[in-house]
Amino acid sequence: MPSRNPNKATKSITKVTLYIRAMKSFFRSGSVVIFLMFAMLINVLSFTLGLQGGLRDSLVFGIVVMLMLIILGSLGILINFIIIAKQEEFFGIRFRDEMKKEQISETEYMSKDWFISVRAEGVIVFREGFITRIDTTAKRQSYKIPTASRIVVITADGNRIGVSGYYEAIDNLIKWQKSNLPEIIE
Repeated sequence: MPSRNPNKATKSITKVTLYIRAMKSFFRSGSVVIFLMFAMLINVLSFTLGLQGGLRDSLVFGIVVMLMLIILGSLGILINFIIIAKQEEFFGIRFRDEMKKEQISETEYMSKDWFISVRAEGVIVFREGFITRIDTTAKRQSYKIPTASRIVVITADGNRIGVSGYYEAIDNLIKWQKSNLPEIIE
């Protein structure tokens, strides 16, 4: 996945870049279609039930519901950035500086040092050494998003963090973490 072409001037990713790409992916996914169908259902119900105010009020209500759903989707993505902040604090680093130093410009990236995956379902970013163990017994398919999985990550500072994401990204995270385990010499 890493493409480090020294002749090509690439801009390294930042947390803002991750957020923007996740939101683009969120809007490209079927999530918006589901939200629009929900808003249309609300409009139909308001007409059927004969709410006073007619078309104007039902359209305003539909727009307000859509905005609320977009804000909730955005907050769902922003929650993942807490994990990045914890890693910055744990390692005493700045994400932007690390990405610049490593010349990482992709949002789907896996190397010995970093795992990065950005999808509509969320942002998953881990630095090597932060995950001590992944509790795969807790791995299950998300009930909210059919293409998503959820696992529990045990970090180097002893915390348990729930990580949700696209099932392929979760599987790649598990493989990446296993490949970074130190070898036990007997």
